[in-house]
Amino acid sequence: MSDQLVLRIPDGNVEVDMACDWFHFSMAGELLAFGRDTLVTLHAQQELSITDCRITILAPASAFFLAATTIPSRQLKQVKQALPYMVEELIADDVDTVHIAIPAKLDSNTSHVDFAVISHRVLIDWLDHLHSHGFSPSKLLIDSLCIPFASNTITLLVEGENVHLRWGQYSAMIVAVAECEWALSNLLQSQQQDNPLWVKPQIKLASSSSSDIDSAMVEELTAKFQQQYADFDIKSIVYQQTLAEVLATEAAYNETGELNVLQGGYAVKSTTAISERNWLAAASIAGIGLSAYLIISLASGWYLQTQADDIDGQAVTLYKQLFPNERRVVSPKKQMENHLRLSGVQGNTQFLALLSQTAEQLNADDSSMDLQVDQLRFESSNGDLQFQVKSKSLDQLDRLKQQLAQAGLSVDINSAVEQDNFVMGRIVVRSL
Repeated sequence: MSDQLVLRIPDGNVEVDMACDWFHFSMAGELLAFGRDTLVTLHAQQELSITDCRITILAPASAFFLAATTIPSRQLKQVKQALPYMVEELIADDVDTVHIAIPAKLDSNTSHVDFAVISHRVLIDWLDHLHSHGFSPSKLLIDSLCIPFASNTITLLVEGENVHLRWGQYSAMIVAVAECEWALSNLLQSQQQDNPLWVKPQIKLASSSSSDIDSAMVEELTAKFQQQYADFDIKSIVYQQTLAEVLATEAAYNETGELNVLQGGYAVKSTTAISERNWLAAASIAGIGLSAYLIISLASGWYLQTQADDIDGQAVTLYKQLFPNERRVVSPKKQMENHLRLSGVQGNTQFLALLSQTAEQLNADDSSMDLQVDQLRFESSNGDLQFQVKSKSLDQLDRLKQQLAQAGLSVDINSAVEQDNFVMGRIVVRSL
């Protein structure tokens, strides 16, 4: 167990000078230091004290879609396979553009599955900004799900112009102050309709003593709700800490049933856990002795892991070559898909067809041609595939043009310039 640093991201828009609330907790749970600074300032001022800290990020609930669905299977693999199809019916975005996170443990007594949805672009922007300033989080939690929770209780936490509502272990949302009465009314009505054994929940309204405006708003809302819901148990709470500190403390040390968004391709391996597993493996080997089968298994595992690491490294290297200005490569596959979507290429079957036909002719070419493709560009507006090719002579360029034409493509050589011992040509290919 080590010290913990909790950072709270203010909103979904990443800015260079974005200021974050931060809290440094000791292993024993004592708050050692806190403040509100940009990441650059925090890293410069606290570099020595936070070097070995575990980092937890509190992200704004406004960037997430929290909901639940029903999946009969309790097998984690099957749940993960079925979940995208269930989520796709509930969201407006393409399911391939979002990241879906579920609780670490599923309730074996029900088919109910809670989940959180966030855009890959937003999540990658956050992680890129954090990593570029030296912060590598192991957990990313949703701030509204860090409000202290009790069963059959609806908690409304007033924070400035917004109100956080939490009514379940993984059920929460954030609304404007002006909309909280409507949100509470709909929530109570929905709970009553969905549960024939519904018991009226306790309603808690909370604020911090550090904000007189928030406390006054809680008093006003409490008075309204006591009139509207006279038969409900309604209480108000005033925290002595700031609300950011209340949420950070809950995030740091109440890990029961938490929903860590950093899972799947965003998961961070724990070096401590790895060390413990290696120690246990070594102890087992010492107890039962070495055998030929175990040696072969370990050797095979090491080889396969090495191959996997090489492939991962090649993917990162290729991504950096294609996008040299990218500051942090978190998930090459997801970031590549994001770039392709932004550039309008993804889903363009015309581009893929042209690329496939052109590549087939280049691969079928005899070795005497010795062609080298240096650049590739697709113009989606007119369906042109342009590429720059280096050859030994103009005759070779002409032969390439004829081959592509015979494959059913319309081909133009826009330019051909002789340079030293080769010819640099620019070729445009389009479907007939």
